Amino acid sequence: MRERIVPQRSIFDQAIDLLISIFKPSRKLKNMDIVIDANPNMVKAVHADESFELIQYTFHFGV
Repeated sequence: MRERIVPQRSIFDQAIDLLISIFKPSRKLKNMDIVIDANPNMVKAVHADESFELIQYTFHFGV
């Protein structure tokens, strides 16, 4: 039985996809940006939570 050949994507296709994602973000990212802009304290709370866990495991302050 023959195997189906799946062509690999070229490096140029990946580069183009990366550029498109940088200059034209998806709808999910735009919606996340709106939520974060509307709730700036949420970012501070997440940072505090993550940095607290780092202090517990590494005994170093900061991220």
